[in-house]
Amino acid sequence: MSNKKKNLKQLSIHEYLDLGNHAKKWFLEFEVGDFGASITKLLELPQKIYDTRRKTFFLAFISSFFQRCEVSFILRKPNLFDSNFDRIDLALLGYWEKRQYAIPLWIMNDLLLGFEVISNEYFEILDSEPLTWFHGILSAKNQKNSSPITEANLVMLSDDFFQGQKIYFKLEGSTINVSRYFNELEFFDRIARAKIPEIDELDET
Repeated sequence: MSNKKKNLKQLSIHEYLDLGNHAKKWFLEFEVGDFGASITKLLELPQKIYDTRRKTFFLAFISSFFQRCEVSFILRKPNLFDSNFDRIDLALLGYWEKRQYAIPLWIMNDLLLGFEVISNEYFEILDSEPLTWFHGILSAKNQKNSSPITEANLVMLSDDFFQGQKIYFKLEGSTINVSRYFNELEFFDRIARAKIPEIDELDET
């Protein structure tokens, strides 16, 4: 077993993601097209049908998935369809129709990227921490009185939250909610390279 695997086994998921640090935020990025093969298999849908309403199908799955969600280390089990077994992954765990599934995650700085859904016969849970799912459009002053999302207000998770074909979530402590992902470094880089006529013209005189 590699040193990376040994190190992960020595750390809890709480320590690894620094979930006790209130200043630490992780953003999750899901590109709805990346989940096509996984979700069509899960929903037993032809790919052509899924493609006509991919956002709708994806939101139905993710709305259910986040009702009982955990962030975890998982160990891939051997199977005929995936050669990446005996590997430890960071993953989100959740449920669809009372069955548990995982979304393995890649880490890029503060961004966690998900690409697929795998069913529970293909992984073993090594360590896990429950997450509380909140809808993401509460005003700041109302957040103290917020409550977990329920079946009655799942409509809050809608197409409006997609940025193109991508949807973002924010993991902060043990809470996960919808987010408008904002990369501060890219933003300030764009500002630095932007041509502002009034200032640029003064510099040229």
